[in-house]
Amino acid sequence: MIFSAKRDILKLSNQGEPFMPAKKKDSPKDELLTLLKELDNEEITWLVTQARTMIYNHKVTEVNKAARSLVEAKNRTVKAQKKTKGSSKKASAPKIDIEQAGNSNNFNIIVGTARLFLNLTELKSLVKIANANKSAKTGANGLYRWMTRERHDMINDANLTGPGDPRLAAIYNILKDRYTTG
Repeated sequence: MIFSAKRDILKLSNQGEPFMPAKKKDSPKDELLTLLKELDNEEITWLVTQARTMIYNHKVTEVNKAARSLVEAKNRTVKAQKKTKGSSKKASAPKIDIEQAGNSNNFNIIVGTARLFLNLTELKSLVKIANANKSAKTGANGLYRWMTRERHDMINDANLTGPGDPRLAAIYNILKDRYTTG
């Protein structure tokens, strides 16, 4: 007895009715609902797991897309700020200062909008570094090394880019001009 492949495929349904693909006018959801009637619980459980995985992957994709958008926006802002700094250094130079905060044992180093809190002992350490160096370049290097070792939060809060950051040289100059160790 020879069977044709087409006739065998048409008889695959559990009810003995010919299996027919969904009509073109049916939506994929309607087709899936029709096909679910032909599956047992184990197969449906597997499909549910796959659907949950797909939904999770869609959400991860959305979150990653949003994160990329934020990074791109931040990069555009940073590039725009760099262009502004290059065109008018005086107008865009951040405020850098050291001021006493509260009592005589507390100080703030102001770098732009960041306020870096220091106690008297930490300020004395920075003054010693400034007074031990003859140039702003080596002094800024020393300040950066100290911050890396002792107060890494200051580097992060002020967005210092490294030992060559000109804001460190400005801090060095203020320390050297205003403070002495004794």
